Amino acid sequence: MEPRIFIAIDIPEAVRAELRKIIKGDTEANNELYANARMMDEESWHITLAFLGEKSKEQIATIEQVLHKVAMATPAPEIAIRTVTTAPPQRPPRMVWATTTTETNLALGPIKDAAIKGLAAHDIRQEGEVFPSYHGHITLARLPEGRRIADHIISLPNALVFQPRTIDLMETNLESSGAKYKTLKSIDFKPSV
Repeated sequence: MEPRIFIAIDIPEAVRAELRKIIKGDTEANNELYANARMMDEESWHITLAFLGEKSKEQIATIEQVLHKVAMATPAPEIAIRTVTTAPPQRPPRMVWATTTTETNLALGPIKDAAIKGLAAHDIRQEGEVFPSYHGHITLARLPEGRRIADHIISLPNALVFQPRTIDLMETNLESSGAKYKTLKSIDFKPSV
């Protein structure tokens, strides 16, 4: 079986610490929402740009080259997280997400698009559900099926803002305890002038 690959943005420790406090307070205030939920390991928190699926070693090397070109052409975007909410939107909730702002989505969308376009030139395609516009999020918890609480949302008084240093190529492995992630390559964004 080939490695399952995706492109992501890592979350710095200061933002992880703030999210940790928010999710702790939310679980204490909303026991019914989090009953039997599977909380995601903090080390696995990330913002996915694109899931690429199973790829060979040769394809992974090509993906690294494409990401290097994209990252060197792009200064690191500012990323802001403004809400914690049940997800996905307009469906029965199966997860709790920390979501990025519209401005962040507009900054990350072109980076994702450039990577997807560059990969398509090498016949490497994105897999899974593809949406017309990009909406970033961090999965904080997975909820049991049939959860009846929808539209739960916390609007943060101050956005959690950071500027990533790298764009990451990551591998996901499905284990009995859930998905485990490993960074294969971190590629620096173009230095800001």
